[in-house]
Amino acid sequence: MSHDKEIKIYEYASYVLLLGATAVFVILRKSSPQLSTTLTLLILVVAVLMRMFMERARRKTYEEENESLKADLKHLTALLKKEKGRE
Repeated sequence: MSHDKEIKIYEYASYVLLLGATAVFVILRKSSPQLSTTLTLLILVVAVLMRMFMERARRKTYEEENESLKADLKHLTALLKKEKGRE
């Protein structure tokens, strides 16, 4: 799975969890306030974890792109040195 798909999945999952936490809180707050609070906080913690995973996937994507750019720069620098040596 590509990092872009992974990022989108984590992003959408976090939004769904936020909506779910809101729904659980609204539905259960009058019948069982303690359960409502506990479930809401648990769902919110999982939503925050999803956002953390999303940011980690983004960071990995940026690191891979950075490594690719560094390799290209080294290659171009070597070509430039070779070309300067011919002159």
